[in-house]
Amino acid sequence: MTHSLEKHWVVEKRDDAILGNVEGVQSQKTIEGPFDTYEEALDARANYQRFSSTYYAVVVADTRPPSTKTEYNFVDGAREFEDVPGW
Repeated sequence: MTHSLEKHWVVEKRDDAILGNVEGVQSQKTIEGPFDTYEEALDARANYQRFSSTYYAVVVADTRPPSTKTEYNFVDGAREFEDVPGW
């Protein structure tokens, strides 16, 4: 059971590390909501299709989740990931 103030939001998330990139972006932005139920949010999320390193999640929060963007770079890719070509 969820707390009465909790709402459900559809959030677009991007994580270039999913594709094995040693440098890229991790970000999120709320694209729909608030919804009163998880099922309503799932129905809204069904309108979006995952592509590349972008996917869609239902987030439960009292307030609108903030937009964030972080760039990353694994400087020692050869030691962190054995399958990185060219390292």
